[in-house]
Amino acid sequence: MPIFLLIAVLMFGIGQAAACSLDLPLVSPSAKPLPPDKFRGINKDMPVQSIIDQLGPAARDVGSGVFLFEWDVTDGRVFFVSTSGACDKPFSTGFR
Repeated sequence: MPIFLLIAVLMFGIGQAAACSLDLPLVSPSAKPLPPDKFRGINKDMPVQSIIDQLGPAARDVGSGVFLFEWDVTDGRVFFVSTSGACDKPFSTGFR
């Protein structure tokens, strides 16, 4: 078993390690601003994978030590998601 898979299984359990598989990239510099209604229903109780499934890749990751994903909104705001990992639930979500 490759070491990274062993670590994932030990940290998250077999079920969670298998359940999180992001097919989309996490960040794309070509991400376009999204309309405000795309963010409806997103909250910190959702897994990051579900958020990326709904919004697509973030425009940026400006975190240092944690992920801090940002999406531009067509009304000029920025939506953010801070998390320890792409397969985790966020610490926080919101608009700036």
